[in-house]
Amino acid sequence: MQKTTTFLWFDRNAEEAMNFYVDVFDGAPNKTGTSKVIRIDRYEKGIDAPGAAENLVECQDQKEVDYFWEKLSAVPESEQCGWVKDKFGLSWQITPKRLDELASDPDREKAHRVISAMLQMKKIDIAELERAYKG
Repeated sequence: MQKTTTFLWFDRNAEEAMNFYVDVFDGAPNKTGTSKVIRIDRYEKGIDAPGAAENLVECQDQKEVDYFWEKLSAVPESEQCGWVKDKFGLSWQITPKRLDELASDPDREKAHRVISAMLQMKKIDIAELERAYKG
């Protein structure tokens, strides 16, 4: 089961962002759990800290990669090596589990080809990683 715990701090648009993320993760392919808001803490006026967070989404297959990419990528110029930035300015690494498996192969030549291929991508393409792995 995929578990993602994210702590967000926003000075504005907090509830809009929170609801957006819950909807994205509840609609995901291969979803086995449910997203929920556990707690909202409100701070008094005058406390101002813009939010920032980086999040890893480990995907089981290309369908999941494509889904999260489509839902979360809002700044095309920031896309690289599986990273996207959403409409609230948060960065997300959309990574297929297979990338880690191929890149950690004990055959360093195969692993190097996979990493080299990944570095040329914006959205990770598992089929292309498999081709690079095979040489």
